[in-house]
Amino acid sequence: MPLENERGQAVVAALVMLPLILALCFGLAILGYALTIEAKATAACRASLVESQQEAAHALAELLALNPLAERAEFFYNNAKNGRLVARATRNPVAIAFAEAAYWTAYTAQTAILKEQKLWLLKGKVASRMAPSKAATAIQSALPKGFVGDSFSLRSARFHVIASPPGARTPTYRTAPGFNRSQRASARLLLHIRFPGVDFAPKIELSCAATLKENGGQNWAPQITEDKLLLN
Repeated sequence: MPLENERGQAVVAALVMLPLILALCFGLAILGYALTIEAKATAACRASLVESQQEAAHALAELLALNPLAERAEFFYNNAKNGRLVARATRNPVAIAFAEAAYWTAYTAQTAILKEQKLWLLKGKVASRMAPSKAATAIQSALPKGFVGDSFSLRSARFHVIASPPGARTPTYRTAPGFNRSQRASARLLLHIRFPGVDFAPKIELSCAATLKENGGQNWAPQITEDKLLLN
């Protein structure tokens, strides 16, 4: 009888522990699956940020490459503008005609360069500003049904360049001090699983960030600057 009692107690204990063991196994399986999805979402976030930073880097390279042309255009424009003032002061029709022609030639040439500068400035700023939003979209696209990304925290990059000299029509541009820091863009969200009747914990904090790193001369290349996986 004692042996049968012990066996009975063991069976009862096993039956009591079985749901706990099954729950633990289920929880571990779900957590493993969640971490796999987190890895895919992080990869999508990184890829999106790198793509946006590559666009910003291209715009920056094109903008800086215009500096020699912009400097010469500014020089000829200022000379032509001053020459027109001098010619008008002489009231000599021939001198005025030549000065006007020189002025408008310089003005037109400079306008073409100015348009290019504005184009690359705009592209750099848009790529930088939209980087985290695109990354958030990439993360959401990487999440299968049942996964939810909440509490997005987005930080846009600042395409911070300095124009000189002040007041120039076609200034030259250079990156501002601390460009590497100001160009950092990031996206962060809280990832969890939500099925009907199930709101699984722990929740996972997913984040990624990227910036541009000087790559010799005036070249800048994307650089991943942050990867975090925090279990809450």
